[in-house]
Amino acid sequence: QNAIRSSEQAVVQVQNMVGVYTGDMEMVMDTICDSMKKEELERKEFIQRLVEMREDVVAVTMYNETGRLLDWWSNGQELKEEVYRNLSYVKPSDTYGKVEISKPHVESLFSSYYPWVVTISKDVKDASGNVLRIAMDIRFDKIANYVDDVGIGQRGYCYITDTDRNIIYHPRQQLLYSGVKQVERTGVENGAEIKTDAIYTAHT
Repeated sequence: QNAIRSSEQAVVQVQNMVGVYTGDMEMVMDTICDSMKKEELERKEFIQRLVEMREDVVAVTMYNETGRLLDWWSNGQELKEEVYRNLSYVKPSDTYGKVEISKPHVESLFSSYYPWVVTISKDVKDASGNVLRIAMDIRFDKIANYVDDVGIGQRGYCYITDTDRNIIYHPRQQLLYSGVKQVERTGVENGAEIKTDAIYTAHT
């Protein structure tokens, strides 16, 4: 019971941290979307200052309804002449104005610059009524470092999956990708599951 309690407390702490951080990023996204109603020069300067001030924001990009890149902001990085695959653009859902968060990926827009990021996207209308897709790439380091520091007992650890149980972040990610280590998927969605060799605790 003590092991279950300590594991649940650790997972809830991670859950709360991720929730607070994504909530903060959604507020930043709302601020960027609000700036779309400003004059073009004022909007460009505002977003550029935001990217330069926030270390966790790698880039902000803007697309039209067909997914064509219209504008971009970064902290001094150069856009590639030809982007083979833009991992920062996620096709919008049917729900207009919904904030969408991608899986972690490597930044693919800039020359010789490949940080690990998560993209937050949202559709918004500009002053002329045109629908724009705004995407903000944020560093995943803060969440990853927090998860890495969470220890449960001598061998316990936390990791993050999506709702389909695909691993999004694991503190031993390199071992998983190389096939050295396997993670047994747990069926529990909220609460604890006790198996012969481990206790699994999950919170959505």
